Amino acid sequence: MASLDDDASAYESLVSVNSVLFSAGLLLTFVWGYLVNTGRVKHISQSTGAVLIGFIMGIVIRLLGVADRKEMLGMSAELFYFALLPPIIFDASFSLNTNMFMNNLTSILTFAFIGTTISAYVTSIGLWTFSTSWLVGLKNTEALRGYCMTFGALISITFGSVIFGILSGALVSASYRKSFLVSYPKYEIAGMFLSIYLTFSLAELLGLSGIMAIFFFGLMLCRYNLHNLSKPSQVASRLVFETLAFFSETLVFLYLGVVACMSIGEYHWNLGLILFTLVLIVLARACNVFPLSWLLNHSTRYDPISRNSQIVLWLAGIRGAIAFVLMLRVPSRVGDDTRDLLVTTTISVVFVTTLVGGSLVEHVAVMLGELRPAAGPLPTQETSEPEITITDPSAADPGLFYVA
Repeated sequence: MASLDDDASAYESLVSVNSVLFSAGLLLTFVWGYLVNTGRVKHISQSTGAVLIGFIMGIVIRLLGVADRKEMLGMSAELFYFALLPPIIFDASFSLNTNMFMNNLTSILTFAFIGTTISAYVTSIGLWTFSTSWLVGLKNTEALRGYCMTFGALISITFGSVIFGILSGALVSASYRKSFLVSYPKYEIAGMFLSIYLTFSLAELLGLSGIMAIFFFGLMLCRYNLHNLSKPSQVASRLVFETLAFFSETLVFLYLGVVACMSIGEYHWNLGLILFTLVLIVLARACNVFPLSWLLNHSTRYDPISRNSQIVLWLAGIRGAIAFVLMLRVPSRVGDDTRDLLVTTTISVVFVTTLVGGSLVEHVAVMLGELRPAAGPLPTQETSEPEITITDPSAADPGLFYVA
């Protein structure tokens, strides 16, 4: 009995210490993000800072011995996938300029579907073709081909996922139009919040891609449901979901840095595989961006994609939080070193592309004239705030889902 109490006490202490470390790490990352956004730091992005802070946290954890390495590395991938990923994907679509998105819909869908397929197959076939070479060093097992295809694709994009997300967004928008929640902003926000996780979970339960479903779900809510909300909820919803996405993405990058440090000496690493994969993803991105840009410029676009824009699109292919979380969900087999190699390679690729690409792509875009230099620090509290008042929902734009 005493032994059980001691184990429980030790576990509580471990959880407390880790909570302190991660809370402190998040606060430091937020401070770093503030310095970046106010122009005080110009050469290291916020995501890069989060990864570096996480790596330093990993060093502290190893020196203090406050966590078992394998336990830290084995944190539930499902927690990251089902809890942290939905807000990131939803905000990416919910905060879009929908008019600009619709005006460029053909190009966006071309790069999203055809481009992703090209990149996935170039990476997958490249890994499979050179799997037995001394450079890569993967073991030629029966599971290798499946691992390579999983590693190259990372995201399963299906037409059904898109339809499911659109229909879910239409249903929620129509429900809000018929509801009487306009006088209760907190219920409006809570309903949207729960509908995000419900849509994501249902898509996964049906064997669809929750990522694609929630992205188009967010587009539908941004386009048609904002008009159904009260004025306070219109303002608060964007702020709430942007904050949730910011927090989730920061936590994932922070954990990436910790895992990168903790996995040294625990997982199998192969420098040849890492370098070869970096070359492959750069090549795959080129095979995706330049041919499709040429095709679009010679078909439907009235405003051609310039050569400089194509270069920025090519360099902007950063493997970030989503790729890392998805790789954590790849199933493992006892005694199979291949998964270890692919996990550590993913960590390395995300680490390198975040540190290098995330810090340089903005400067390259400015040099090529595709992006204006930062105008200065963020506005202070003296900036006037928009007045928030309760409006009559009948005066709002009825949008697509008007019900008499």
